[in-house]
Amino acid sequence: LEDVDHVEDNYTTSDSVDTSLTCDQYMDNIDIVLNDGALRSSRCPSAKCCQAKLLMEFDVYNQPFIQCRLHSPSHARHLKLGSLQEYDTKYLCALLEDDWDIISHCENTTKLAGYGPCSPCDYVASPSTQLQLCPHWHRGADMKLKQGAMQKWASGCHATFQMFVP
Repeated sequence: LEDVDHVEDNYTTSDSVDTSLTCDQYMDNIDIVLNDGALRSSRCPSAKCCQAKLLMEFDVYNQPFIQCRLHSPSHARHLKLGSLQEYDTKYLCALLEDDWDIISHCENTTKLAGYGPCSPCDYVASPSTQLQLCPHWHRGADMKLKQGAMQKWASGCHATFQMFVP
């Protein structure tokens, strides 16, 4: 990754950050463009979305699932997500219920481990990928989860190289 950071034509949302910063301090000082909805793919028209609350519930086998409050056998088009066994259901439940004590605890714990929405993003992509948004979620200053907008990384490095593809 260190070699990739010096290539002129790469895109990144990376910033060097003091690891002692809290999530709020980091997001107040970050130089990343967060998606405000304007950078949605130009090929995908915005669709109407259900505004009902999402709920985490448990089935008869005590397995968690998330579903729209309006989901029912007669309204099966509303969201229902199962197979959440591999996810941190405590964090998901806190997100759905806006429990900021648990959310901040989980996000600061993951930040200390080097990942999560409060950790510095080091995602890099070549221009040929044509990405508009970073695939990782970031916690904005308004405390909403958003995807960062990919932008050209201004670098003083003049190194170039050629790639040969079979």
